[in-house]
Amino acid sequence: MRLCYNIQKNYKQLVTWIEETLSDGGREAHKNFLAFGLQTAHEAIIANYAGASHSRFDETSFPGFARFSLMLHANNLEAFMNELTHAYNHIERNANAKILFLDLSFKMHALLHAPKPL
Repeated sequence: MRLCYNIQKNYKQLVTWIEETLSDGGREAHKNFLAFGLQTAHEAIIANYAGASHSRFDETSFPGFARFSLMLHANNLEAFMNELTHAYNHIERNANAKILFLDLSFKMHALLHAPKPL
């Protein structure tokens, strides 16, 4: 998510990370990665709206969680979860992992920069 947030500066790093890390894993590893993303988004919303003490993640178990949780809000949560779910479904149907994760990265960038509700 850090690479997706500032994609203009980190484009080469993002492509390298996708090629080296995600493309080497199998389909189950990709599905687990996306499922973890869904779980993280769920916990971030809990931390934002119910309080950090109600979330299963904290800074010791997930460094950077507090900053990440601030980027998810009512304006982008549904689209964020939908994109991860769609990517999960495409991986199940043998989508090309490199193409899928690069496309997902661009979508995540746009969603992470969505304006917060007033």
